[in-house]
Amino acid sequence: MPLLYCKWWRPIKWLSLSQHDFVPVRALLKPVEDIVVHLSDLHKMNNERELELICCLIKRRQLAPGLDCPVPGCTVTETARLDRHLGRVHKVDKQEKERLINVARRQAILHELLGLRDTSPDPPMVSDLDTCGTSSASPGDQLGNVTRVLSTFERESCGPFASAKRRDNARQRARRTQDFFEFCRRTYGPHFFDTMPPTDGLLGFLTGLYGRNLTVSTMRHYLIDIGIFCSYAADSSEREASVTEAKLRHLKRACMYQMNQMKGDVRAHRAEIRASKSARIISREALCKFLKRARRKIPRMIKAFAREPTLGVMFRLQGLLSGYMSILTGHRRCVLINMTALEVGRAGTTQD
Repeated sequence: MPLLYCKWWRPIKWLSLSQHDFVPVRALLKPVEDIVVHLSDLHKMNNERELELICCLIKRRQLAPGLDCPVPGCTVTETARLDRHLGRVHKVDKQEKERLINVARRQAILHELLGLRDTSPDPPMVSDLDTCGTSSASPGDQLGNVTRVLSTFERESCGPFASAKRRDNARQRARRTQDFFEFCRRTYGPHFFDTMPPTDGLLGFLTGLYGRNLTVSTMRHYLIDIGIFCSYAADSSEREASVTEAKLRHLKRACMYQMNQMKGDVRAHRAEIRASKSARIISREALCKFLKRARRKIPRMIKAFAREPTLGVMFRLQGLLSGYMSILTGHRRCVLINMTALEVGRAGTTQD
């Protein structure tokens, strides 16, 4: 049995670490005092190098003295003190530092496993952590397949007779989802669907969004868009076998969990926005005063524009008309300016 699907391990619960984090806690059905004996006897792992690498992966030990920085865009490689580099250069907190170090260790071990497999070792390898789902895929196939599915997703989201606004929304949803998968490819390598823990990938992406000073409402929309795409891609006929349905479903559940954790922050953000907008509301007295003046000035400005059709007179007349109509109808100025002659002719009339 491949080590990846060892029956001796199973998830038993989810342990909440913080407001924006959760990790699986795994326990043995039967206690294994010596993991080396377990791997050798039960899984027949006789290759010493493979056994060493798998034990390092299970025990989260560092394989080599130097690790590559897993932060996207960082070119530092084989640094002996990755923890100091993350703290001094990238300014990450303790929890994020620990997560990034584990990602770097995992990437280094998977790279060594892949290199060991290329040498056709004897005894042969029995684990498949480095090749699961990638034997028939080239390095760019997974991201390429996601991009193709995203294109179809964007096109179908628009519908047959899409408005400009709907096309923009579909394009934005596809771009946000593409940003996430690009982050996963940079962080976990070309076969990110095989090596990416969905929860860790999502948390790392959210950390990057926090670093860009985005609002919590915007980050929630990122999660919504990623979750919608995961539901679509899981049932899509264009999805290849290397992009597994189970990983997509897991990623969607992780998005839903994070959105649930953000509820309090989203409510607080919306209340703050409403308060700031309320402070900019024009008083009733000022609106009534403007209406009275506009009723007197609009006929004069129309006559002045007929006598002297200059840009200055036109802009003043346009401002008076748009302000007057905005107060009466509640529409924004741009809505009134973009009205066609046919729409104006069909508009109803009132005493004003």
